[in-house]
Amino acid sequence: MAKTINLTPAGFTGPNAAENAKRADKAVENMHTAQAAYMNKMEEIFDIIGREQFPDLLKSLMGKDDAKDYMDDLEEIKKRCNEAKEEMLRAIAGRPPAQPV
Repeated sequence: MAKTINLTPAGFTGPNAAENAKRADKAVENMHTAQAAYMNKMEEIFDIIGREQFPDLLKSLMGKDDAKDYMDDLEEIKKRCNEAKEEMLRAIAGRPPAQPV
């Protein structure tokens, strides 16, 4: 006798399924936007500094404003990506948003 296993995420069933699916789609879009922003910022840094020199130079510049600005930008982008990931998982699980959407 064959068994059927339902792999539908809990958030994609029931009365809030459509809303949760939209939330998950939006979160995935936000993740992609944040990841693209991260890569673009890194490429900008590499163009200015040089890919090979980046690790050593950044270490030597950590106390300087320009290096701090880039690191702050990267940390903000990383935060956006993590928030989008969490929202996607919460939507799939049928949990309320962590933050107002």
